[in-house]
Amino acid sequence: MDLRFNKMDNFAVMDISIQTVEASMFSKTFCSEHYHILLTADSTCYQVDDVNYTSGSKSLIFLAPYQRFRIIDALDLHLMQLAFNGDYYCIELHKNEVSCNGLLFNSVYQLPHVEVADDIYLELTSICGKMEKKIYQDTRFTNSIIKSYLQLLLSIASDEKQKFINHHFYFTQLRSEEGIIFQDLVEQFYKTEKSITFYAFRMHMSLPAFSRKIKRVLHKSPSKIIQERTILEGKKLLHLTYKSVKEIAHELCFEDQHYFSRYFKTHVGVSPTYYRQQVGISAAANLSIE
Repeated sequence: MDLRFNKMDNFAVMDISIQTVEASMFSKTFCSEHYHILLTADSTCYQVDDVNYTSGSKSLIFLAPYQRFRIIDALDLHLMQLAFNGDYYCIELHKNEVSCNGLLFNSVYQLPHVEVADDIYLELTSICGKMEKKIYQDTRFTNSIIKSYLQLLLSIASDEKQKFINHHFYFTQLRSEEGIIFQDLVEQFYKTEKSITFYAFRMHMSLPAFSRKIKRVLHKSPSKIIQERTILEGKKLLHLTYKSVKEIAHELCFEDQHYFSRYFKTHVGVSPTYYRQQVGISAAANLSIE
């Protein structure tokens, strides 16, 4: 899909776009270098990085750069699509204000969507409508107003996602004993241990029993979770640091840069170098060297 981003005289590139789109546009796998928020009034079956999900009515779906997205059914629906560049609004720099990094975006264990009440959905679509109108108003304050609206939308969504987590059955399962133990082990060892045999041994379970249990409580296979956590860290280091691909490969305990590049391209669809070129190095990277 060819996203067209609005350009104004005030900015070199106005990296934000809001439009109503047909769900059929996502019948084939879609990915982009931008962050995306999709607002859907109807229940939607969709896929993110080869994992299937179903959102209820009045939902928001969140996609980070180069996540592969596809709508499985209900292709006659219409969605509101908001896309923005990571440099236009850096969620890492604003993590204290909106707390959406790891909650709305960039999480291995969370659902990619949040379901909200009718009044909240109406409020969020209203904010999007105001942003859309403002994009076409070339004034001195356009940029700051749009960013304020975007921050408000992300803050409300983060607040709603936290409530969603506290009550949804999906997240109750994540807090099971086995789920917590495995998540803790992955966070400790994903860089050095990428074989599920290691984790099954640490949890004192046979490999078949371990795989069945983790798939049941975390909704993904253990190998998928380890792979996603490794890729997420690779993306983070490419976007939030100035480290070379070789240094990142070493940090993630790959044998060499070429092995890491092949692994990354297999799971993301583009090479680490291309990913960095398209997504860019965040302004937050400067904080790591100060």
